Amino acid sequence: MTRQLQGIIHGKTIELDENPGFLDGEEIEVTLRLRRPSAEPMSGVPGDRPTAAGMLAHLSAEVDEELEAIIRERQAGSFREIPQ
Repeated sequence: MTRQLQGIIHGKTIELDENPGFLDGEEIEVTLRLRRPSAEPMSGVPGDRPTAAGMLAHLSAEVDEELEAIIRERQAGSFREIPQ
């Protein structure tokens, strides 16, 4: 039997909106998918989804300069030539 239910995750516990209809103690398989992205800012708690800024936070100022140059090029509509 397959059922699709919605719920809220709290750490390792999932609170379902309705009774799934299975007997207590039955083995199940769970596939998780976000219904909509969270609007809350990242809390820095392990297990949070990383943001692009968070993943680059440990990199040097040289990388910041390169990223700023890429952003300026994209805004100006210019592109780099592909090396041959």
